[in-house]
Amino acid sequence: MRLPGKPFAAGGIRCQLGSHHLDRHDAVQLLIDGLEHPVHLRSALGYQVDDGWLTTFWKALGASKRSIKAQIHTHPGEALHSATDDEWPIVSQADFISIVIPDFALGQPSLENAWIGRLHINGEWQKLASMREALILA
Repeated sequence: MRLPGKPFAAGGIRCQLGSHHLDRHDAVQLLIDGLEHPVHLRSALGYQVDDGWLTTFWKALGASKRSIKAQIHTHPGEALHSATDDEWPIVSQADFISIVIPDFALGQPSLENAWIGRLHINGEWQKLASMREALILA
């Protein structure tokens, strides 16, 4: 698996919803070839992705034969998967990956204290021990 350019951009990003990975499969490898930062409204209570942006995004994914393999977002303080995160992933498909970066992703880019999990077929999230497990699943 290859990541484009910078594998993770952090520091100063204070919105709660971050990026989505897009992929294309070929016979040899999975290539993550893009990141999207959705149009959204945010407040101290959370965020809401713009419906029009989301519709356009889904159409573009279909037309380009791409899919979303992971979502990345930040939380204040400790990284955890909230009840809202559990209930409203952008993709509700088994093996989908969710990554939550602590402290609004301020500081040095790192996944060391991130919450990384995958969605089971029964709809429950499993916290993974490391990003390596997520890369193997993809």
